Amino acid sequence: MNTKPFTTGLSENAVMITRVADRQWHALDDDLVVGRGHAEHRPDGRLFVSIDAWHDATFDRLAEAMLAQLPAPLHTVVDEADVELTAGWRRAGFTIRRREWEYVVPTDPRVTGLEAALPPAGVTIVPAGQADESLLRAVDRAIRDEVEASVGWQSMPAEVIPRPEGDTIVDPSKYAVAAAPDRYLGLIRVVPVNRPRIGL
Repeated sequence: MNTKPFTTGLSENAVMITRVADRQWHALDDDLVVGRGHAEHRPDGRLFVSIDAWHDATFDRLAEAMLAQLPAPLHTVVDEADVELTAGWRRAGFTIRRREWEYVVPTDPRVTGLEAALPPAGVTIVPAGQADESLLRAVDRAIRDEVEASVGWQSMPAEVIPRPEGDTIVDPSKYAVAAAPDRYLGLIRVVPVNRPRIGL
């Protein structure tokens, strides 16, 4: 364990930052946990950090200890509406790399108004679980190559599903596709990440 004392004003005693596990830190004030830090490797290999603390000084000290002991680069995810947390990470030296918008969307065509929507001429929609796996892999590879040639995969969302090396289609049953007679034109994937999430 690594400890680092500092004074926060939370009490007359010094608050201790203690590394309690390989990727976990606690801020202790008289044996009371007043803050926690955590680091986690995501499936894509990136290292993400999080801190939960009531006071800015505790947050700052946890960030300082974690950043000194973890390899760069480090990442975190923050809701921009959380102004205090965003400010804390900025004080620690983090910058905004990308922004994402998350939407909760209805899927019932009667609710969305898409019940009567038809695909363009010559295009059919292949429901999830019915796609030809070789055609699915071909369109997935084409999309991934296009992304890699432009913004690159490192700019894509932080949460990705684990997969064997080189295999980007983990479960073909999760994909629906737009199909032309000789090839697939596009795909949509729904995977559970805390709740069902649409990708690609």
